[in-house]
Amino acid sequence: MLLLSPAWGQSSLTQLRAEVASNPGSVSAWVALGNAYYEQGDLEQARESYLEAIALDYTSGDAHYGLGLAQFSRGDYQAALFEFTEVTRLYPERFDGQFNRAVTLARLRRPAEAAQAFRAALEQAAPEASAEDRVQALVGLAGQLELTEDWAGAAEAYQQALELEPANTEFVLRRGQALLRAGRGLEALPELTALEGESRDYRVSALVSDIYVAQGQIDYAVWSLERALQKAESAQDTAAQASTLVKLGTLQRSLGREAQATESFERAAAADPASWEAQYNLGVSYLEGGRTREALAPLQTAQQLGGDRGEVYLALASAHDLLGQTAEALANAQQALSLLGDPALLT
Repeated sequence: MLLLSPAWGQSSLTQLRAEVASNPGSVSAWVALGNAYYEQGDLEQARESYLEAIALDYTSGDAHYGLGLAQFSRGDYQAALFEFTEVTRLYPERFDGQFNRAVTLARLRRPAEAAQAFRAALEQAAPEASAEDRVQALVGLAGQLELTEDWAGAAEAYQQALELEPANTEFVLRRGQALLRAGRGLEALPELTALEGESRDYRVSALVSDIYVAQGQIDYAVWSLERALQKAESAQDTAAQASTLVKLGTLQRSLGREAQATESFERAAAADPASWEAQYNLGVSYLEGGRTREALAPLQTAQQLGGDRGEVYLALASAHDLLGQTAEALANAQQALSLLGDPALLT
């Protein structure tokens, strides 16, 4: 998310330096010079100019604001947070100060405080903030609430964003995902089913499927995944095809439809050979179906693609053990243990 920057003037650096030289006690002249340096990417000179302005008048909100932008761009987020906090302390009615304080807290990975700051920005939205600014604040709020697992709050934030941008289908999808995580997936079905009829986005059908699974409506869930697969195939999105087929195969396996599940995993691996999840699930499906030697190749591929994933090493350990390859089984079991940290998984 970008920080909000004001629309600064177009005076040249030469003019602004001359103004500061002729009137070194002018706070506004130093701030304008800092703004010009900031726009040209000279962050150190911008910082020095803003500090000169603050030395003349500590209550200059524009100087603190500009210094916050410069410090953020320099990567000094703690210093940026201090400056934006000062803007909000001195001028709590400034939406831009509240907003940038929230963005900085988010960058510092302090989601609960960032969510509170985004709420403070929204409280000060009128009359300064545009509808686009408010949408940015609402999306920022939703993202931070997701990080704190306040799914109901995130859904409400996306709903408010939708009221400002009714045609934004991404907000419909995100609201649905948040409602599902909040245990209220059914509330999202009317909007999602309407969107599903007009959208080629496979994620919509996949989300509808997840909602049906949560409600125990498995046949509806399978049907929705098949629709998602059709959309992914129509878009020639092989990664989406593989992801959807893995979900379909996992669902089929949970229903005891092993042959169908294996076929789905085979199709997933064929659609996107670089998907470690497709390769892993295919290997596990072969393993559970007694096709142990066939399981090795996809499991080894999954290990190469997926890196250090304990479940892959655990499946490889099982396959080697069944094939009587003791040394390989032990090596993979030890690696699985180091990654998963649960000896019970190896028994």
